[in-house]
Amino acid sequence: RKLAAQAFTPARLEKLRPRMEQIVAEVLDEMAELTPPVDLIAAFARPLPLRIVCELLGIPFEDQAKFVHWTDVIMTISSTTEEITQAYVEMRPYFVAIVDRKRKDPGDDFLSILTQQSDEQGMLTHSELVSLGTFLLVAGHETTSTVITNSALFLFRNPDQLAALRADP
Repeated sequence: RKLAAQAFTPARLEKLRPRMEQIVAEVLDEMAELTPPVDLIAAFARPLPLRIVCELLGIPFEDQAKFVHWTDVIMTISSTTEEITQAYVEMRPYFVAIVDRKRKDPGDDFLSILTQQSDEQGMLTHSELVSLGTFLLVAGHETTSTVITNSALFLFRNPDQLAALRADP
């Protein structure tokens, strides 16, 4: 946690705000192009956090489909233990390669920063960095998707709160 907190500082997050707003606008534009009715979860609540988490971690956007599959399997209550294990087995080599790449050619993303800090401070092993990357991807994507979905449901069920939000965003 201490190491991750050094990478997820408020100042760093504020610096990323314009890019995050751009990603939100892109997802909303894509959603607007769909023929109604539009599934909020499929069109917004799932792709938005995945894009943002991938951006924060420095993971290529084109690999998104892999993560959708892996997180769906890992976070779905009906998945068997074998299916969940297989998803982690498939995900691990991907993150091993990403961490190795970040170590050799670091960027300005969180995974690069965590890798550099860990190397400098000797706080995490390579295996722990890989596990942290997978955890941040799965937890960051799934929990945010659930919060967006539940928030929308709450607002639709409570029109007075929706009106209040619209009046004072």
